[in-house]
Amino acid sequence: MTEKQMEQLREDDVVALLLRQHGLVREMFDEVDKSKGARRAEAFQRLARMLAVHEAAEEEVVHPYVEENIKGAKKVVQARLREEKEAKKLLTQMMERGADDKSFDSDIEKLKTDVLEHAMNEEHEEFPIILENTGEDQRRAMGTAIKAAVHAIATDKDLTSPQAIMDRTRDVINDKMGKGR
Repeated sequence: MTEKQMEQLREDDVVALLLRQHGLVREMFDEVDKSKGARRAEAFQRLARMLAVHEAAEEEVVHPYVEENIKGAKKVVQARLREEKEAKKLLTQMMERGADDKSFDSDIEKLKTDVLEHAMNEEHEEFPIILENTGEDQRRAMGTAIKAAVHAIATDKDLTSPQAIMDRTRDVINDKMGKGR
């Protein structure tokens, strides 16, 4: 994506929203890296929730739209889904073991590398395709659904596992987009 393309996006555009989330995820990884003890565990929990919501939203809204509506984009989407599957697997294991586990330091580095590479791939491969092949109204509708899911998850502290967070995210998005009715 070019700087000019990024500047032209409205705040509620799905691509702009996902780019902001990517920035937030980078900051959250830095917070985990700098923290110790209980603060590190809390920082990791916040990061894990954000990653779970973000990936579920992409899987429910963005990737299906791209795959179904943009000719020739299936390989791009399938590559992103493979990346997400691996990251979710590691994230789930890390959440089950906790930040005090002996493998946490090496796992968080691997997760960080994988997630940031995934974000870069989206920004360079998938987002330009979306911008070139969708209208502003469609991107705003997708962005609105994702924002609703993020809000719902942020206010529901009972959701503690990645799967529960992803399931709730899907429910909110489907409701907001009128799916499953």
